[in-house]
Amino acid sequence: MRYWKKAGIFLAAFLLLTGIGEVKTAQAEETLKDENPQRIESVTGMQTDGTVLEQEQESGIVEEKTGRRAARSSAVQLVNFNTKPSGQTTSFTMEGTNQSGYTYGPYGADGIYLGESDGKVRFMLSGTIGLVNASDVQIVDFSAAKAVSYYTVSNGRLIHYIATNMQNGTYGSTLDNGPAPSYLKSGAKYYSYDGHYFYTEDKLTDMVSDYSAGRRTASVNPSQPFYNYFQFLPMRSKTAFSASELNAAINSKTDSSSKMYNMGSEFINKQNTYGTNALLMTGVAANESAWGKSNIAQTKNNLFGLNAVDSSPGESANYYADVSTCIKDFSETYMSMRYLRPGYSYYKGGFLGNKAAGINVHYASDPYWGEKAANVAWNLDKAAGNKDAGRYTLGVKDVMTAGYTTLNVRKERSASATKLYSTVKNPGYTFILLENDPISGFYKVQSDGVLDSARETVRTDTGNYDYNQMYAYASQDYITKVNTGSGTGGSGAQPPAAEQGVSYSAHVQTYGWQNYVSNGATAGTTGQSKRLEAVKIKLSGQKYAGNIEYSAHVQTYGWQDYVSNDAIGGVIGQSKRLEALKIRLTGEMAENYDVYYRVHAQNFGWLGWAKNDAPAGTAGYSYRLEAIEICLVEKGKSAPGSVKNAYKEYDSSKPAGIKYEVHVQDKGWQSSANGNEAGTTGESLRLEGMKVTLDNQPYAGTVEYSAHVQGTGWQSKVSDGDLSGTTGQSKRMEAITINLTGTMAEHYDIYYRVHAQRFGWLGWAKNGQAAGTSGYSYRLEALQIQLVPKGGNAPGEQKNCYKEYDSTKPASISYSGYVEGKGWIDPVTDGAEMGSTGSSLRLEGIRIALQNQPSSGMVEYRAHIQGTGWQNVVSDGATAATPGLGKRMEAIEISLTGDMAKEYDVYYRAHVQKLAWLGWAKNGEPAGTSGLSYRIESIQIQLVEKGGKAPEGNGDAYISL
Repeated sequence: MRYWKKAGIFLAAFLLLTGIGEVKTAQAEETLKDENPQRIESVTGMQTDGTVLEQEQESGIVEEKTGRRAARSSAVQLVNFNTKPSGQTTSFTMEGTNQSGYTYGPYGADGIYLGESDGKVRFMLSGTIGLVNASDVQIVDFSAAKAVSYYTVSNGRLIHYIATNMQNGTYGSTLDNGPAPSYLKSGAKYYSYDGHYFYTEDKLTDMVSDYSAGRRTASVNPSQPFYNYFQFLPMRSKTAFSASELNAAINSKTDSSSKMYNMGSEFINKQNTYGTNALLMTGVAANESAWGKSNIAQTKNNLFGLNAVDSSPGESANYYADVSTCIKDFSETYMSMRYLRPGYSYYKGGFLGNKAAGINVHYASDPYWGEKAANVAWNLDKAAGNKDAGRYTLGVKDVMTAGYTTLNVRKERSASATKLYSTVKNPGYTFILLENDPISGFYKVQSDGVLDSARETVRTDTGNYDYNQMYAYASQDYITKVNTGSGTGGSGAQPPAAEQGVSYSAHVQTYGWQNYVSNGATAGTTGQSKRLEAVKIKLSGQKYAGNIEYSAHVQTYGWQDYVSNDAIGGVIGQSKRLEALKIRLTGEMAENYDVYYRVHAQNFGWLGWAKNDAPAGTAGYSYRLEAIEICLVEKGKSAPGSVKNAYKEYDSSKPAGIKYEVHVQDKGWQSSANGNEAGTTGESLRLEGMKVTLDNQPYAGTVEYSAHVQGTGWQSKVSDGDLSGTTGQSKRMEAITINLTGTMAEHYDIYYRVHAQRFGWLGWAKNGQAAGTSGYSYRLEALQIQLVPKGGNAPGEQKNCYKEYDSTKPASISYSGYVEGKGWIDPVTDGAEMGSTGSSLRLEGIRIALQNQPSSGMVEYRAHIQGTGWQNVVSDGATAATPGLGKRMEAIEISLTGDMAKEYDVYYRAHVQKLAWLGWAKNGEPAGTSGLSYRIESIQIQLVEKGGKAPEGNGDAYISL
């Protein structure tokens, strides 16, 4: 195999005459064949500086010693994909998704061998575990391969050496994966076939075991998966490069004969229109067109080899009147309307990716196509001073190959909200997280699909993309955050360029005035505990008459007078914090735009979005503002995010409280607070939904809650006034949970109880316990909620706050006792003996409870005690008698109440000193003795369905003198 170096004139001439690195499209989408595999009559490699190298193909079959394949050892083995004649790809089936995949061995020869399944070879390559026909590959001992792909750290960068011919020892590509993670040592060799977890050579056998079992415990980084930032950054992002900067970056890699020369502005323009990252498109184009110098790029203005099918790449490749039209077609059609659109046949996630997930799955036969485009991005970004790397917060669904989860992406933060689309099952699916931390169990994410104006559905008729309006929500339970963004809003998410905008600067403690940011970007700091002391705000690109005015609430001074148009709001040089802000538009601007703003407040973090002169921040806490975001939204369009809790007020003269609303059948919403009843009793009306908020909270935190809804089950948690349950669907709530978060949870307990159909008021639940019923199909009818300072007394009895019933199991009764010299013994059920016989030990106390009861009601009981006589009645697990006081129980009465009394009889008998077992009592009759000073030593209790046969055992149940 031979290579031509970058500096050679021969290379330029060769590239001009040949179309290297091209892609092809299927003639018909419905065939579900891979759409854009790179043209493979000639193969390219890439160096860390982005240089594209033409390479000649040679046989890659490894020559092994006689009998090696017939008598393999237990040593680690590799799967060699570079075994076929030139131009022939290898197809496989992806494990866990049953999707078809394909690869071309000369781009990446080696996968790791994981055994055989159903007569096929099982392997991992470029992130995917797959099954391939044994006749299509070669199994090679690790020790026999002259080249095996590996990673190493050089000058602080993680470099991937990709073996392209295991027979002659060729590494066809050497790719920069960005700054190396700290757990990898410089100069050492690491092996990985998913690019996320790394193994040393002495752990290769363990690597095979890990991959096979869906774990990574033997890796160097079992709890810190590595994700190549540009390789897994979704296309629905924006580069920090300006058009002129991207022009300069591209031009530094080529010359004026290139079809990419000065095309940075076109990439930026298409990015802002169709929502496809300009830097990532540049990386794809550089790889596909050899920096704009391939034959197809030169003769057809085709930077991406679009429709360059294998059989006739030069003839079939799309012709474009100019390069700008080609970039538009790639950005609008191939990316925005196809590969980035959920539901499209080749959609596997909207990022470059690998062979497990992303555009690379179907776009290219090169298993490292996504990594090569990322290599270009890393190289350009490093040369520009690291403008882009790490700006966005990224979250990954299923960080290991064993995941295979389909996750619903929704319109709002609720499992019952409108589903906009579903992810694919493929593991390693990446989201842009538009907030560093989830709220109410959901992350706000950038939508892959183009959404309609109502954010209800994914559009298929346009590629135009609005970064501000096309967002969605995904459950935090399925997402692992792998990068915390350094850009705006904590996520790096940039709004689209707009003619009308707003710019602002913050004066930060010790830092002074920061540079201006605009249109939703973050001014100030987060995570540094530094106060905002002043702000300046101005309009930009103004289309209408009017001003922007703002007032600051300053420490000790209170609300200041309004200032406008870049004047200082707040004070500087006095070390005083801003605590709140109000911002408004005037004149025609106010008629055509809403101004939204939110603040990052000490202890609370990011609060909700305020609008048009509403206060944002805190009052009464003495908390500093730390950051602010401001944006303009055309009248009638949606807010940029949640508008709840933009302003937190605290009055130290009043206690903290809780407010709640319930939606009652036929009556609608009812409000209550602080332990008072909300709902109805005695009217047989169901509760359908609820909203809960904290009132005058003295500490940071939220109230979270979830409802168990008829036909749905437990919903995801919501918080702070959001709806849990339903309205307008005639569905009952059956149970609830409520808990506090943050510092509030450290200082308060939250208690709540429900009035359930047939059961009435149940006991008080606390701090996330379930309250209500399960398995009965009983409605909730009312509820009460109360805050109690930490460690304070509960509002009432806490037992039996949640009733569960399993129709596949019988009802039963459980009982435990306090035995002389032994204390409380383990409970028994359904007629078993509880206590002792033959040991002369008295029973001093008893607790009785129903289990899996099918109907409402409870068990009541009272004990006759030495020297005291009959005690008061207790119920449902409460203690009867006097445990630990040395007094014997002499008799007992047990009965059922409610529907349980109509459907069951309760039988019980006592083992009494000198008399042994007495007969069975029933439904409140006494059992034992009185007047004899005899102790009860053991008890049996049993439930019997009404009219059923009594337990065996005759005689008097009760003897009295």
